[in-house]
Parts: sequence; C-alpha cells; structure tokens
Amino acid sequence: MTVNGDGDVDLRVLGMDYRVGIIVEGDTSAIPDPACQVGDKFVGIEWPLRCRGPLELGAKACRLDNERMGQVAAKLAGDKLSDKIDEKLGDKVSPELKNALKGLFKR
Repeated sequence: MTVNGDGDVDLRVLGMDYRVGIIVEGDTSAIPDPACQVGDKFVGIEWPLRCRGPLELGAKACRLDNERMGQVAAKLAGDKLSDKIDEKLGDKVSPELKNALKGLFKR
C-alpha cells in the first residue's frame, strides 16, 4: 500500500483536518502471495479518506471522503466505457474518433 496525505494539524486546539489517499498495490514480489492479490480493476486507484476532528481520536476520526469518492467512481466508469469503446468499435473507426469519444468520459 501507498499512502498520500495533505491537510492541517492545529496544535492550538489539538485538531486535524486531513485528506488521505490509500493506493492498494497488492503483492508485487516475484512470487506473490495469493492472499495479497488485488483485482486488476482496483490496482493504482487512490481510495480517499478524510480525517477530521480531535487528534486524540486518531484513526477513529477518518471516514471515506464522499466528495472524492464520486471522482473515483467517475474514473472507474470512464475506464470501463473506454474499454467498451475499444471492444465495440475496434478498427471500424479512426483512432481520432475513438480518442474523442473516450475524452468525453475522462473529465
């Protein structure tokens, strides 16, 4: 796993407001442990958390960040649509048209 974060810790009131992203990579060793495998759909996706509240709560102050979760869902849907465009259109249309269609869903 990789963890990224950005936010503020206010020592005056001992509070925090932190955004955390967890990227699940799975076991990338030469002989991976089957228990640590991650589905291809989920590798490299940053799952968003928001940690807000008193420092004494620690990890209990963290919840899924619903605002950024919508962005993750949109990315997953866009990736799936992009795959479907490739599957259905194949070589029937120009690469420029396929890229234009994919670009509609990558926003």
